[in-house]
Order: sequence, then C-alpha cells, then structure tokens
Amino acid sequence: MLNLLKICRYELVMRNQNWACVVLLTLTILVSCGETRPQKRVGVGTSLGSIMDAPKPLSGQKMDIAYTMCLALRNKTTEFRSKHLNEIFSFEIEHTACNRSSTSTVITTRLHETNNVLIYDSTLATFYFKNVETHTTGLLAPICGPLLKGQLATDTVDEGDGKRQFNFYAEDGRAKVTSYLARRDTNAQSSTFGQFIVVREDIKQIETGPVLPGVILGLESDQTQRIPCPDGVTFESVRQLFLTHSPD
Repeated sequence: MLNLLKICRYELVMRNQNWACVVLLTLTILVSCGETRPQKRVGVGTSLGSIMDAPKPLSGQKMDIAYTMCLALRNKTTEFRSKHLNEIFSFEIEHTACNRSSTSTVITTRLHETNNVLIYDSTLATFYFKNVETHTTGLLAPICGPLLKGQLATDTVDEGDGKRQFNFYAEDGRAKVTSYLARRDTNAQSSTFGQFIVVREDIKQIETGPVLPGVILGLESDQTQRIPCPDGVTFESVRQLFLTHSPD
C-alpha cells in the first residue's frame, strides 16, 4: 500500500495528474477498507456467526473439484460394499473443548451396512463421524446427485429448517470441502435479524487420487466439525483422522 502511494505521488508530479493512477489508488483504498455487510464472528479462522453468502451455481475449479470428489465417493461406495464390509477402520479423534482443553483418542471401528447406509460401527461412547460419506448419503449427496447425472448444481441446499453451503477447494494438493450450516436469525433486536447465520462448520478431505498404500479412493481421511460455544466468542471442535484399515 505504501509503495503504491509513493508511485502515485511520483506519477502525479511528473505527469501533471495521471488520472489512471488516481483511479487505481481509489479502487485499492475501497477494496482495502470496510466490510460489505455486518458480520458476527465467533472466532478467528472460522465463519461461525457470519452471514451466509448468496447462493450461486458451482462453476470452474469448484465444480471440477466437486465432480472429482463425487466420482471418488461413488468408487468408494462400490468398493466398500464389495471388498471391505466387516473390516476394521481406525481413527484418531481430537476434541477441543470451549475452555480450549484438548484430548486425543484412538478408536477402532468395524465397517457395517445398516438399511443401505454404510457406518463405521463402534461401541464407544465418544463422539465421532459414524456415517460413511458416500455419493448417495451424507453431506455431499445433494451435490453429487445432480453432478453425477451431468446436471448443474448450486453451492447451497436446503437442510431441515436451515441451509447448507459448500466451498470446494484444493489445499496442499488434496481435495477439500467446507460446508456451512446456517439458520435464520430470529432475534428481532439483532443487526442480522432475518439473515441466515452460520451455526456449524464441517470440513472434509476426500482422497481423490493418487492414493497412498492402504488408503482407499474416496476415503474421508480428515474430518473436522466446529460449533459455537455459549460465550459467543470461541468454538468447540472435533477432528477425525484416518489411521489404518485391516481385514481383522
């Protein structure tokens, strides 16, 4: 920003008001300053408490990543049912509480299918992501449905009394999706009354290939869920990391 100001001052002196530079400087200041709408941030690095963006069709790289994920999930659904039922899947569960204390637990589950739904079954009381993400069940099913039929999909779907919005992206060469569950603000005294406010975040890393030995295409190798704490400032999170799978 400082360098831009120096350049503009120089141009204005040397060329007797370089209007292109003035316009560039003005646009930079406008982009750099202010928010376009009120926000209710819960914490740094999270969209909890924010107003949900307006829905838009998936396109470009986001649609490409979403489609690749859906193909991988469809592959995994078939492979799980044909090769891996009753096998053991182990995960590490990291829990960060509202007071910022953290715990880590390794859990062993067994892949089962109940009423056509694949689950990582365990008798442990610890919270974990039990349902297997597939192209027909789970968070991504409303997106995969139309995409795998060659149809267009939007980044926002209805879910219960709220809406869920998806952001597909690549990070460190891995395909990821962050979904934001939002509900309408019914507090008449709030500055965001009537708006859809994000109340939960789910982040999933889906293996889209090439995969490492022992990792299945379409596997949810890293999953995180975040929800707001009662103080309205911090958030609670649960992260599930895939470790291994074996026949027994």
